[in-house]
Amino acid sequence: MKLKNKLGMKERGSVLVIALILVSIAAVVTASSMRGSLMQEKMVSNQSSKSTAFMAAESGAASFSQWVNDPNTVWGSNSWQNIIPTSAEGKVNIGTQGYYWINPSDVVWGPSSVTLKIRGYTKSDTSSSSNGQTILQITMTQPSSSTAAYIGSPGMTAGGNINFTGVGMISGNVRTNADVNITGVGVLSNGTVMAAGSVKSKGFFPTLVTSKVDTMAIPVVTPAFLAKMSSKASVQSCNLNLSGDQGGKIYYCNGDLTLKGSFSNATIVSSGKVTNSGAGLMGGGSRSKESIAVAIVAAGNLTINGLNSDNAVYWTNGNVVQNGLNAQAGAIVAGGSITWNGGYNFNSNGNIIDNDEISTTATSSVSRLTAWQEVLQ
Repeated sequence: MKLKNKLGMKERGSVLVIALILVSIAAVVTASSMRGSLMQEKMVSNQSSKSTAFMAAESGAASFSQWVNDPNTVWGSNSWQNIIPTSAEGKVNIGTQGYYWINPSDVVWGPSSVTLKIRGYTKSDTSSSSNGQTILQITMTQPSSSTAAYIGSPGMTAGGNINFTGVGMISGNVRTNADVNITGVGVLSNGTVMAAGSVKSKGFFPTLVTSKVDTMAIPVVTPAFLAKMSSKASVQSCNLNLSGDQGGKIYYCNGDLTLKGSFSNATIVSSGKVTNSGAGLMGGGSRSKESIAVAIVAAGNLTINGLNSDNAVYWTNGNVVQNGLNAQAGAIVAGGSITWNGGYNFNSNGNIIDNDEISTTATSSVSRLTAWQEVLQ
């Protein structure tokens, strides 16, 4: 009897030991499985962060490429810093977590190519620090030069406010880096109105109006462009009273220009401001379907006074002010504000005939990407 009890106790002890061993094995397997799951989750998260950072760097490269291929970009300049971040400020600009920036010291200009590094990051959901990073190094060739200065798509474009104080109609696009103010009654027959600021309107259809849009680069009348036009000018004068077809002549004023007359087929350029006084017709006076035959370029302000009917392109670094009843077919590009006082009728038209100096059509010449690689952190 005692022998049987001893054998039973030994059996129960063996079962207990085996059970403990099995429990230990199960615990080890469970812990290993959990550790593997956590590791896999971390790997997936890291891969996702890496992919977002890589896409951000690619977007930065695309932004720089777009700037290089802008026909108004001066090769070797630093104006790209106006549109691309230059420090790791952590501001998301790709999706909800990605951002990119370019260190100015990482941009190396050559006579016909540029090499740079674009840094892409992924911002953490719970902190301002980044948890993913990619550095792309690219080399791009210089785009072949274009003879015409590109002033953007036809329409009305301004760096400052666009103001309509009278009664009128617009057919075409209106865009500004500031506000659009319509204090009179305005009707937009087609096109859109877009403002980086606000739009205050009495007559425009709300569905065609968009506020708080991104700012844009405004084409600049550069000293290089002025020098080129001065050298090509048929006439150098700051007091012009023109009549009839000018045969494609270029008129240049080194200073402030006073302009009068009814004329067509001419390019008027001033290193200062331009004042057009008195009633007149520029470009033949047709308001919609005819091609544009007059271009007025000013490094300063442009003021149009009196009753005018113009087929013209206005391009200034300053403000454009229209006083009196004015009908225009063409385009307006102003680094400052655009103000229409009195009645107006504006029709967008980008057809510039007999003018090799100014264009509303972008050049087809593009930079060529010769190197693209991911570099070590």
